[in-house]
Amino acid sequence: MKNFNSYCVAALTALFILASSAVQAQNGNNSFYNGQPFKQLKSAIEANSAAIAELNADLAALQTELAEVQTDIGGIEQQIADSEAAIADLQAATGDLETDLASLLAQHQSDVAAIYTAIANTEAQIAALQANVQAEIAALNALVTTLSTTVDADISALLAQTTSMLAQIVSLNAQLSVHTQQLAAFDSALASVESDISALYDTVSTIDGRVTTLESYHSVLITVEGEAYGHHGACSGFNGCVDAATCAQAACEVNGYSNLVSFGEVKPCTEFANCNLFYSLDPLNIDMNWGNWCPVAGVTEIRCSN
Repeated sequence: MKNFNSYCVAALTALFILASSAVQAQNGNNSFYNGQPFKQLKSAIEANSAAIAELNADLAALQTELAEVQTDIGGIEQQIADSEAAIADLQAATGDLETDLASLLAQHQSDVAAIYTAIANTEAQIAALQANVQAEIAALNALVTTLSTTVDADISALLAQTTSMLAQIVSLNAQLSVHTQQLAAFDSALASVESDISALYDTVSTIDGRVTTLESYHSVLITVEGEAYGHHGACSGFNGCVDAATCAQAACEVNGYSNLVSFGEVKPCTEFANCNLFYSLDPLNIDMNWGNWCPVAGVTEIRCSN
C-alpha cells in the first residue's frame, strides 16, 4: 500500500512539472530550470525512488517483526495448551481425591454406626445389671421389712443371716474377680499353647519333609526310562486301576515291594517306549512289555519301599 502511494506521488509530481513547463511556454518564457526541462522531474523521481526503497526496507522490517510476533503468539498458544492439559490433569487428580474422600467418609460413617451399636449394647447390658442389682436390693429391703415385723429375738437372727448373705455376696464378688483374673490368665495360656501348637506344626512339617527325603533315599525306582504301568480295558484312562496312585501301588506289589513312595508323569502309553498293563489287581495279574500302540493311561517313575 505504501509503494502504491509513493508511485502516485511521483506521477503527480511529474505531471505538475510538465504542466508548469507548458504554462511557461504559453507565456513566451522559453527558459526552463537552468535550461534542463526534465532535470527537476528526474530529481523528483530519484527522490521518490529513494523514499520507495526506504519504505520497502521498513515494510520488510515490519514483516520480520510480524513473523516474530506470530512466532511468539504460537509459543503463547502452546503454553496455553500445556496449561489446559495441566489443568485437566489436576481436575482428574481432584476427582480421584474426591472419590477417596467419599470412600473414607463412608468408612467413617460405618465405623461410627458400629461404635454406636456397641455403645447401645453396652448400655443395655448395664441396664440389665442395674435391674438385677435393684432386684437384689429390693429383695434385701423386703427381707429387712419382714424381719422388722418379727419379734426382737428373731430380728437379731435374721440380721445375722442378712449380714451373712451380704458377706457371701462380697465373697462371691471376690471370687468373680479371681475367676476373671484366672480367665485372663487362661486366655494368655491358651494363646501360648496355640503358639506352641503352631511351632509343633512347623516341626511336624519339617519332620515330614525329612521323612520324605529319607524315604526317597531308601526307596527303589522300579521303572526304567520310558517304562510305565497301566491297566487293560478301554484305550483311555486307568480302567481297573481307577487312578495313577492305585496303579503305582500295584506296580510296587507286583515287583515285590509293599509301599508306594512316589510316582512321576502320567500320560498315554503312546507317549512311552513301553507299558506294562495289569489284567487284574486282585489277584495281581500283569501283561509285561505290552507295548505302546494304544493311548491307555500309564504312570512312570514309580518308587517303592518295604
